[in-house]
Amino acid sequence: MAKIDAAVKLIEERTGSQFEASSVGGVYIKPNENAYLTVNMREKLDFREGLHRINFEAHIRTMGKAMDAGEVTKLQKEAKSVQNLLAFLESHEFVLTPKERAEFTDSIRLRQEHTPVMSEPKPPMDKERFWQMIDEAREISGFWQDMNAPLTEALSKYDVPDIILFRHIYIEYQGFADKNKLWAAAELIHDGCSNDGFLDFRAWLIAQGKEVYMNALANPDSLADLQTVYDFNVELSASKYAPPEGYFYTPMFEVFSYIANEAYRQKLGGGADIYAVFSDYALSKQEKADIAGEIKYAADIDAKWGSYDAPRHEVNAALKKLCPALYKMFGKVEKESVLDQIRQSRQQMSGQQSKNTNKKRKSDPEL
Repeated sequence: MAKIDAAVKLIEERTGSQFEASSVGGVYIKPNENAYLTVNMREKLDFREGLHRINFEAHIRTMGKAMDAGEVTKLQKEAKSVQNLLAFLESHEFVLTPKERAEFTDSIRLRQEHTPVMSEPKPPMDKERFWQMIDEAREISGFWQDMNAPLTEALSKYDVPDIILFRHIYIEYQGFADKNKLWAAAELIHDGCSNDGFLDFRAWLIAQGKEVYMNALANPDSLADLQTVYDFNVELSASKYAPPEGYFYTPMFEVFSYIANEAYRQKLGGGADIYAVFSDYALSKQEKADIAGEIKYAADIDAKWGSYDAPRHEVNAALKKLCPALYKMFGKVEKESVLDQIRQSRQQMSGQQSKNTNKKRKSDPEL
């Protein structure tokens, strides 16, 4: 018990925060009124020595409220500080004997009788909560590529109707992004984008958050200013051939489309099918109207830029007009320059051949 108390005391001193025991082996650290850190002290039984080794893990948990940039920065610094401390604690190998573990358990139970356990309020699922959960998962994971797990875990704690509503809201936003000019942006970024590819591209776009999503609908070329798009371009430029595992920053995110499906399975079991009850929990007309009311499109969002049988140089000219920044970023200028040279060379060769044929006709009347 003294070892655990020492660990908790160190954590409290380093964070300067209040803590509350939540369960055997768990401590809440609350550096912000809108969020807290959960420290899990996981046991690993060593049967040879009859000892319980304690491993420490820290996780950020939000309280369902929006935090400003300063609060997020403070929380991130707090999390880093706690992680460093936990690494120090593990290096000192906190080990409990069975007697010490029993004393710790009794102490936790006694403390819980006098300390209310913190709970995570779950606000109703609507468009605001939808975007907030996406932002939280992306911030916690550090990379958008890794945000599926925390988002799925958080969503699985909601009631079934809310999980299904999350899926309905996702489908609404995916549908509003199904626009020609946005597809033109995807075409330029990926040097070609199929129907399925555009679905995955829109999943990636939604995963970037509301601000990026709305900006892209108002001006698809604004994606050229996005850091992750820049990183993808750098990654492309540095590789002659695509790596077997694919590019890390590829702006496509197919698995993100199935967040609600996976959360539903985690909630009810592996065989649960969200579509079996999907129509039982639909968005109301007002909820759909609220989502649609925030959408602001570019004036030429439905502009046509190509067809399957259109010459490539005509398609590229249309793409350049619609998204000049992306056109320049992804090397279309250089490619078009090379194509122009090839076309000019062919025209010169064709003209020279025509002149030679005419000369031959004059010298040989039989031709």
